[in-house]
Amino acid sequence: MRPWWLCALLLFAGCLPVEPELQWGSDALPIADAPPDVVGLTGWQPPVAEAKEWADQCPEFALTKEGNPVWQDNSRSNVRHWDQVKALNGGQVTPPGPQEIGDCTSWGAKHAIQNTVAAQSIRGPPVDFAPVFAPYLYGAGRVLVAKGLFKRGDGCDGASVARAAVEHGVLLETQPGVPKYSGSLARQWGNSGPPAQFVDLAKPFRIKYVARVRTVDQCRDAIVNGYGVTIASSWGTSNKAMRVQDGRVVARRSGSWAHQMCVDAYDGSAPSGRIYFHISNSWGENAHPEPVDDSPPGGFWVEANELATILAAEDSWAFSGSEGFEARLDVGRIRPRGPPR
Repeated sequence: MRPWWLCALLLFAGCLPVEPELQWGSDALPIADAPPDVVGLTGWQPPVAEAKEWADQCPEFALTKEGNPVWQDNSRSNVRHWDQVKALNGGQVTPPGPQEIGDCTSWGAKHAIQNTVAAQSIRGPPVDFAPVFAPYLYGAGRVLVAKGLFKRGDGCDGASVARAAVEHGVLLETQPGVPKYSGSLARQWGNSGPPAQFVDLAKPFRIKYVARVRTVDQCRDAIVNGYGVTIASSWGTSNKAMRVQDGRVVARRSGSWAHQMCVDAYDGSAPSGRIYFHISNSWGENAHPEPVDDSPPGGFWVEANELATILAAEDSWAFSGSEGFEARLDVGRIRPRGPPR
């Protein structure tokens, strides 16, 4: 017979709430594998010497108010940058590619910069929103910043593209004479640099400030406060490694690709207590499983541990259109949001 104190302990333990364990793979998706030519659709390379030297002088992301560090508890926030883009772009997100060559660094930066501009316009003076032209960032990063160190062929690093946006500006798709995107054009500009007339057009649209993002908390605070973040690493996944979890398509690492993408949402409000970041890719709307929530096509969610692996490559960047990364204490969702479906 059990002693009375053991019975009481067991009874008390039975009253404690038990969080149900989510079974990874219990809701598998009937989907195909990732696009077959993965290597041709990547193109990130670790920073070259000049870019690394510049990157090592850049500050890490930190929130400030009037120049002083501040702290926010953003852990339970639920902020999605595509809401801001939709509010300025006729209710539409900008297409997630598809990129045609290994110019992913420019696509990741393109989406992050657009998210920054949209967030600042929502909370400040309105601007005419226009998509960023990726080949300009690609050519400026490879030629004007890295000065041909990448030689012929595809590829660049995130630091060179971030520096290009600061020093040489951003070209918009709607500016006079800007051609349509193509892989051949991106490769041409990546080898010879963007034409001089477009460098002149881009100069007034320089990004004023960038900062390195090294930790999950820094990325969360950047997203919640409206700063676009681009990430580069050799972290890779495939569609077979994606499952529905907490009402969203979630990916786990299942291999390697040298690739740059964009983080465009943070959600710390899932009932399970899990923390999620949404990653926007640039392989087109049909590259990944169709979303089961309100996220745009062509991307997926990851948990915090997966993002930490990506950030460990130390080539992830937050963009700001103003000096310093001021804490936006009035930050909030564009519209009320219910629990994940």
